[in-house]
Amino acid sequence: MLALLLCVGFIAGSLLPWQPVVNSRLGESLQSPVWSGFISFTGGALLLGLIALAQGNIAERFQKLTTVPLWTLTGGALGSLFVIVSILLVPRVGATTLSLCFICGQLIMSVVMDHYGLAGLTVRPIDTYRIIGILFLLAGLLLVVKTPHAS
Repeated sequence: MLALLLCVGFIAGSLLPWQPVVNSRLGESLQSPVWSGFISFTGGALLLGLIALAQGNIAERFQKLTTVPLWTLTGGALGSLFVIVSILLVPRVGATTLSLCFICGQLIMSVVMDHYGLAGLTVRPIDTYRIIGILFLLAGLLLVVKTPHAS
């Protein structure tokens, strides 16, 4: 079962580099990264809305929404920042460098979140292996950035 879950995660991760590229191309066509992000989120919201409607229990879900902590409603805003940054950066630094920057940032923040149990996560202390993993990723980022590129 774990192998299947890891494969699903791998496949989903392999799709992530496409998002900034697609959104950046749309942003170039529209001459606006904000409009590109808006269109991207509108498409995602429509798809998720259809799936949510198909699941039913609409009134129950909205009732539960009134009881959640306010900070849990910030996911869309965080996603918007991610999309706008990717639209702006992918043409300037490329998909590989951008992806590595995102991965390094995600990993470092994830280790901090795990270590302190932020947002209700189970505490998983920082250890030598995690630090080594972060250092290898940062080294990889430096190697990618330093690699000579064809003009």
